[in-house]
Amino acid sequence: KLNATRLLPAVIMKENVAVFLMNKKIKFFNPFKKKVHNFNLKTIIDSNPVYLKNYLYFLAHKKNKKKQAISKLGNHYFVKIKTDPEFLKPLGQSIQFNLTPINLIKPEFNINIYHQSKGNIFKTKIKHDQVRSFVWIPDEPGKYKIELNINAINKKNMTIKKNIKIIDVEKIIRAFNYKIMQECQIDVWIQKKQPE
Repeated sequence: KLNATRLLPAVIMKENVAVFLMNKKIKFFNPFKKKVHNFNLKTIIDSNPVYLKNYLYFLAHKKNKKKQAISKLGNHYFVKIKTDPEFLKPLGQSIQFNLTPINLIKPEFNINIYHQSKGNIFKTKIKHDQVRSFVWIPDEPGKYKIELNINAINKKNMTIKKNIKIIDVEKIIRAFNYKIMQECQIDVWIQKKQPE
């Protein structure tokens, strides 16, 4: 299975077992899916690897160079979706979505936004050489689902979903003002009923 001499002890990861070989390759064995992924190293390893939060960390240096650096390597594929504004998302204001691929080579995105009752209400595409962000302006409050369908050189047919909620701030303020006015009117009426 290895086809080469093992260089370092195997490292157990979340889904894989990483094996470093003397032919400058790392084999990621997935015992659950019975799959093997190969990775070619461009550096020379100077320490035992450490696994932390889906990544392998180790000291390494390039050939003919003595300077060492900490290398970070992962077999974890994902896309972080960051929104601006991050928390409160008001109705009628633009929302920018920034996409950060993790360990994906030249990813391309098919993006769909679904409303909880109306279905698909927005779609766009981002090619691998385009800016990985897009803007959308919601015209109705409610719950929405952002769905990314991703195809990269090293990962095909990957889907990532994110839920967001759009709120009607003006409606909330109107309801709040109405409640305050009602309480003020009740308070005035009680005061008038008080005996002199």
